[in-house]
Amino acid sequence: MLGQYSRVFKTVEMDSSFYAIPRREVMERIASMVPPDFVFSAKVPKVITHESMLRNRDSDSINLKMFESALEPIRGKLKLIVIQLPPKFDYSHRDDLEAFLRLCSDTGFRTATEFRHASWLEEERMQASFDILRRNDSSYVAVDEPLLPPLCVKTASPVYVRMHGRGSGLWYDYRYSKDEMIRWAEKVRGFVVDGDEVIVVFNNHPHGNAPLNALEFMRLLDGKAQNKTEISDTTGVATLDEFIHRK
Repeated sequence: MLGQYSRVFKTVEMDSSFYAIPRREVMERIASMVPPDFVFSAKVPKVITHESMLRNRDSDSINLKMFESALEPIRGKLKLIVIQLPPKFDYSHRDDLEAFLRLCSDTGFRTATEFRHASWLEEERMQASFDILRRNDSSYVAVDEPLLPPLCVKTASPVYVRMHGRGSGLWYDYRYSKDEMIRWAEKVRGFVVDGDEVIVVFNNHPHGNAPLNALEFMRLLDGKAQNKTEISDTTGVATLDEFIHRK
């Protein structure tokens, strides 16, 4: 599936690393399956972000080193690691975040930080939050979701955007309309025109919405994306059209 995916898209956000530190041999296999110009981002394991809450410096350092070792086979293809903060990790934990960002810098990993508590983006704190990321060369993760403002701000390179969804039940059970994507495409295009690198990932994955919207978004930007009916192979995997119409 990854080989098929990488013939169409040039990047993927590795979500499985959030649930457990991956095995190095798995990363070696993954590295061998994608083209030379394919790049990854990988979520920091939840044992660091959600269980430790970035507070246990010793265990966080050990787990981060294990994570670094596991990702070594894809280091040349790894754009950044994504620090997805827990929803209860509010602005009062800013010192813990900054300490962890400094710890990450020792590994040589570039980072992207995703806030999930509204206190980080309240008017009186927003610039201070962005300044923490700028001081530590960490990209702000611009997220389209119901609870936070849809800000697209550059704090470091690359600019990182996650289209998470606005579903009434599950946020990510959602298909973006063309008008919604046009608005985000204009934000992204502005950074591209200025010469910035931008990574956009879609996390609205049920029913095939993520690859479908990603293809539509690519066409809005440059018109060069393949038609979804062309994405198939000879292994019996359904085409995207077939998958979508199963729901």
